[in-house]
Amino acid sequence: MPDMYAAKKPIMIAGIVLLVAGFIFILQSEGTIGPESSFMYSNPEWYTNGKAIMLIGGATCLAGMFIRRGGNDGDGGRRDDNVSRSGGGRSSNPRKRRRDGAARRPSR
Repeated sequence: MPDMYAAKKPIMIAGIVLLVAGFIFILQSEGTIGPESSFMYSNPEWYTNGKAIMLIGGATCLAGMFIRRGGNDGDGGRRDDNVSRSGGGRSSNPRKRRRDGAARRPSR
């Protein structure tokens, strides 16, 4: 299981950082926080930029929630030891079995 979550954590952290940065930009553009000498202070252009950065951060967080590492069967791209390279044998993993009961052939 830890392999599946290894790719999620950095993506989720990046998304959260973008969300927070966008929120700070919006607050600075409204003149709520930040020094008055800042070029972002009370600048409506940075309100738009902050919203765009927050949208990108939200999309990154969503991507991090749904991303899976490795193959599309959730095993991290590893082979099942019960399946030979020629595709013979039977898999003990029920997710790797076809509906007709035969084992899947490994991709080459």
